[in-house]
Parts: sequence; C-alpha cells; structure tokens
Amino acid sequence: MKNLLAPLSDGYIRFQPPHLYDLSPQHLTTLLDDEARPFLHPDCAAGLTEWFIPSTERGQVITLGWDWYQCPETSTILFAEDDIRSNLMLISREGRDLGPNPTSRYLKAWLSQLNWVAEVRRFLLRAIDHPSK
Repeated sequence: MKNLLAPLSDGYIRFQPPHLYDLSPQHLTTLLDDEARPFLHPDCAAGLTEWFIPSTERGQVITLGWDWYQCPETSTILFAEDDIRSNLMLISREGRDLGPNPTSRYLKAWLSQLNWVAEVRRFLLRAIDHPSK
C-alpha cells in the first residue's frame, strides 16, 4: 500500500481512496444493540459490527465500525446510518484531508461491495440458536 502516511497526532491513518481496494478487512465482532431498536422499529434487530485491517506497511491497524439493522418484513441487513467509524482519513491527490463525511461516504460505498452482511447473518443465527451467548 503505497503513499500511506504515518498517523498524525490526531490518530488518523491517511491515504487516497483508490487504496481502499487494496485492503482486506477482517471481522472482529458483531453485537446486538437493544437501544437502537426504538429509533428504527421495535421489531427490528439492530446492532453494530467492528472490523479491522491488521497491519499496514508501517505496522498500523485500521479500525472500522458501523451500525446495522434488519426488520422482520425483509431479510435484508442494511447500514443504520451513513456514519462509518474509523481511524482512517482519506486524502486528495494533493495530500489534503477529504474530511470525515466524504471519508465515511467512500467507506460505505467500499464496504457495500464487501460481504460484511454474511458475518452479521452468522451472528444473528448464532444469537437465535444460543440467546444467552
């Protein structure tokens, strides 16, 4: 992953958007979040999922997290919000920060192409089979 910049004092790891496609995020955890349900629909399953990219060429770990939901009317699992939490900041060709909102939009588009939903489904199936775990 070329052009990766060392994190500044703000903790962000910076690189240009095309480098997203060089990354292979790994699932860390998925959890149910009962507090999110009333905002969506009382019958929805809602939660969060956390992912990471173990190491960049400089030994840094990139973290990613977002909220999701699934309502009973459909089996589709969706992003609950546009906000993707991460220590990643995308930059322009000139090296300027794109900012949190554009970075989050890029991350959401990139994550939409990955199979994160399968991990959430596996979690939901385990939660149904073993509700106390």
